[in-house]
Amino acid sequence: SMEAFIKEARTSYGSTYDVTGSTGNNEVSFVNQDGNCVAFRVNGGVFQRADIGSVATCDPGAFTPNKFSPLTGSQTNISAIHFNIVPAQVVNNKLANQGVITINMTAQSASSDVLPIQLENTIVSRQMNPYVQQ
Repeated sequence: SMEAFIKEARTSYGSTYDVTGSTGNNEVSFVNQDGNCVAFRVNGGVFQRADIGSVATCDPGAFTPNKFSPLTGSQTNISAIHFNIVPAQVVNNKLANQGVITINMTAQSASSDVLPIQLENTIVSRQMNPYVQQ
């Protein structure tokens, strides 16, 4: 599930990375390469993804709970997640620097005594054009 997030975040528009309105930066949204507004979060120990299509403003507050689908199964418990973003800067309609997301996640098997693992990855947007919302 983390690899699916990494792939989508890497190919998305870094100028749209947003954690506004999420408690403790535990939810992130952005416009993916298809022009759709997507969000990722953890709810009830499950890593989830939502897609609300093309919208005027893409931020975590635009998503209702029924839009999210699970990316992890019941055997995995995600106890913590944190997104740290550096949005891409757009100057004169040109990309001045790439967007960056660092994701920190703590996961554990729900069915064993295995200690939790902590995962961290930093993703740099490969999208070279700034996304200009209409």
